[in-house]
Amino acid sequence: MIFRLRATIFLIVAGASLLIFGPATALGYPLPYRFAHRVATTWCRFFAWWSRVMVGVDFVVEGKEKISDPACVYYSKHQSAWETLVFMTVFDPYVWILKREALWIPFFGWGLAGLKAIAINRKAGRSAIEQIKRQGRQRLENGLGIMIFPEGTRVPPGQTKRFGLGGAILAQSAGVPIIPIAHNSGSFWPARHWLVKRPGTIRIIIGDPVYPDERSPEEVTADIKRWMDDVVHRLEDEANARIPPMEIRDAS
Repeated sequence: MIFRLRATIFLIVAGASLLIFGPATALGYPLPYRFAHRVATTWCRFFAWWSRVMVGVDFVVEGKEKISDPACVYYSKHQSAWETLVFMTVFDPYVWILKREALWIPFFGWGLAGLKAIAINRKAGRSAIEQIKRQGRQRLENGLGIMIFPEGTRVPPGQTKRFGLGGAILAQSAGVPIIPIAHNSGSFWPARHWLVKRPGTIRIIIGDPVYPDERSPEEVTADIKRWMDDVVHRLEDEANARIPPMEIRDAS
């Protein structure tokens, strides 16, 4: 009962702060990206701190030294809203590739627009791929990373979905590496359960860069998916105390 009350207070304060920072980030749309990013990151740092203080959810990052150039394509698992916010405090400036409907969310979507997210119509097929390549290369040339959830939606712990090929196609056309990211946020921050939070430490594991080279997007994507699924499965078992904490090795 007490923890549910704390979760309610957390939600009220976080939501109220978004009413300020969402529009403020959107106002930065005509300005250099760094301005909107600074505003958004300030709120995300508050969100991460408030999560730790109020509901006991903290995080650790392992392998950040593997990122030699922020102008890369990030592939991440997507289990909850937590990573969409806290990742802003972990990685250098990047933009999201996301479904266009996300921009329609009041306040939150306005902030995404200010951050120059690449919003696609997932039903557009080849047209969406061309948009990812064109706008993605523009962002990369400006020194920004591209963050992609290759499963396209939130996937609960213990489940997986097919990975899209858009990120691999972009990385290959732009000549940049893909950085795989695995984590177990869903074990502590379940999606669509606003008042359910489990105190603990989320582990974010950054894998070795994957260079597409001359391989097909299907082959590159399959290799990354295999590594991410394996690491996430072990992290989830660890979070549920089925195994002790372990060192995560890269696919190589």
